Amino acid sequence: MSWLIVPNVFNTEELDKMCEYFDTHAKLTEGTTPTNSGTWRESQISFFERTDPDINWVFKRLDREIMDVNAATFKFKLNGYRAFQYAVYNQNGHYRFHPDTGNGEMGVRKLSASLLLNEQDIDFEGGEFLFNTGNESNPHKIVIERGSMVLFPSYMLHAVSPVTKGVRKSLVVWVEGPNFI
Repeated sequence: MSWLIVPNVFNTEELDKMCEYFDTHAKLTEGTTPTNSGTWRESQISFFERTDPDINWVFKRLDREIMDVNAATFKFKLNGYRAFQYAVYNQNGHYRFHPDTGNGEMGVRKLSASLLLNEQDIDFEGGEFLFNTGNESNPHKIVIERGSMVLFPSYMLHAVSPVTKGVRKSLVVWVEGPNFI
């Protein structure tokens, strides 16, 4: 399997606490891409560092889930990650197909994770998580429930379809490691 969904990483109370914290502390900026084209991506983002003691518990839970899945499924050699991205997609917000390739302080991006913080069809409509499995016009839609996370190799083409109503919120992690050989 190319991706894996980890259900119920956080419960409703924890998700509410996280959203309140992120909404209060996020310094949102426009998400950019290497092309900086507004048609490619429309979202607001903020990064949260591992050194923030108020959300250390979030990192610990993400660490455990990501490392357990990697050990059982992907078996990538990983060095870790220093921060996660809080992403907000307002109405018409989207992110066209892209890989999460790139280099960071701890190596190349090898494993990506996207955790949905709010509930599709209640808090927002549209905003589906998509994988391009060979035909961009017929992508594979991934159903991610609130509090669940999809994990996949960072080189996979993926997207977020346009939000048609409400606001979609997620956390994104890029776990880095040595180059693939």
